[in-house]
Amino acid sequence: MQSQKVSEVARFRAEYELEYVSARYAMDGLSQGVAQHAFITAKMERMCNIHVSLAGLVGEGEAVRLVSETVKRLP
Repeated sequence: MQSQKVSEVARFRAEYELEYVSARYAMDGLSQGVAQHAFITAKMERMCNIHVSLAGLVGEGEAVRLVSETVKRLP
């Protein structure tokens, strides 16, 4: 059961990273206006949902640490 938990944590971290990078590129990209704002908002909402799921799995403090660690290693 522990290996399943580790796999779930890894999956949540990978999903969070994809959403974060996607939102980051949207902010730096050439698109502008309402579509860009809606896209970034959707990504941020997805990141929030991932964080909540992760917190349910490992606890709030550990979820914050894992998300922080994930974001720190990104460009």
